[in-house]
Amino acid sequence: MKKFIFITGIIIALFCFNCHVFAQIKTVVDASKLISDVQISGLFGCKVKLKPPTMKCNCYHVSDDKKVAIAINATPFKDKDIANDMLKMNYTNCCRDISTKKKTIAVYDSIQPFPTGGENAHCLSGKGDKQNPGDVTRLQFVSGNTLITFDTKGVDRQKVFSNLFVIYAIMKSNNR
Repeated sequence: MKKFIFITGIIIALFCFNCHVFAQIKTVVDASKLISDVQISGLFGCKVKLKPPTMKCNCYHVSDDKKVAIAINATPFKDKDIANDMLKMNYTNCCRDISTKKKTIAVYDSIQPFPTGGENAHCLSGKGDKQNPGDVTRLQFVSGNTLITFDTKGVDRQKVFSNLFVIYAIMKSNNR
């Protein structure tokens, strides 16, 4: 019985902590509203459809043959400074991994700054792996108090690079 009460106490404490943390977040961004299927299809020349999101801050756009996938994550933080700190940490860790010839986050082997997106905004790219074949890219930037991650799988990385500014502009304008 004491063990049950102890475990219940821990669960309640964790619940209260999570409620406190999330209560400080003013708005959760609906990731599916940041960029549409039509816009993605137009930019990359492949038809994708939005899969029904399981969480408001994540969404997936996938082609019928599942060779192309776009994942968008919008992680809200208490304020812009915390979001920028997280972006800086991601950028620093990825630069360190790539400079030591280690693939970062398993599939990315190059990183380039994306100054248009603000300090520490960046784009990662790689050739993928067995689980994620084909080119993979990741654009990360902060908009307001939200860290936005835009991942592609199966889209030629040069096509993504040539559209980074457009992707950024669309997502930034839709994050209000």
